[in-house]
Amino acid sequence: MKVFLTGTSGLLGSNTTIELLKRRYQVKGLFRKESELVLLPPHKNFSPFLGDITDAARMEEGIQGCDAVIRAADDTSHWPARSPAYVYTNVEGTRYVMQAAIKAGVSLGIFASTAPSALAFGMLGTISANIFKVTPKVSYKMARVSCDGHYFSAQKAVKELNMPQTPIETAIKECYEWFKANGYLNNQ
Repeated sequence: MKVFLTGTSGLLGSNTTIELLKRRYQVKGLFRKESELVLLPPHKNFSPFLGDITDAARMEEGIQGCDAVIRAADDTSHWPARSPAYVYTNVEGTRYVMQAAIKAGVSLGIFASTAPSALAFGMLGTISANIFKVTPKVSYKMARVSCDGHYFSAQKAVKELNMPQTPIETAIKECYEWFKANGYLNNQ
């Protein structure tokens, strides 16, 4: 299976790439800058792709020939989260990635995000639900909950609920196993 991954240079994207490569997937990783290519070691099943999620034509080109798309790119550098630059990158960029995936006939799309971009996903879910007259899996109101510090901060869970903090490698492995167990991934 060939996976197109956005956000490859970020924490979530780079760790997802490493885990996918360990499991023998082919990964086409999106990087915005050539200087970011050094962030991941060379691998025979990894091919870098230069571009930006806000370039619809580039997303169509990158996703072509892939079986799955994992959208893990987020721009968290803008504040407030409703600023035009933030919305353009996180909302329009997500739209371009998902439209390119649909156009390419991709069989699996995964949206992975930081909490602020979850709002964008919730907005898209609500808009899509209104257009297609379906119930969204994640609405804007539901996504807002994920941005609440009470649910978002690992430190609060560690301190007040006495819960251990899961290392990123373990969290990604557990996420992968859940997707696999629930029929979202091939048995690889």
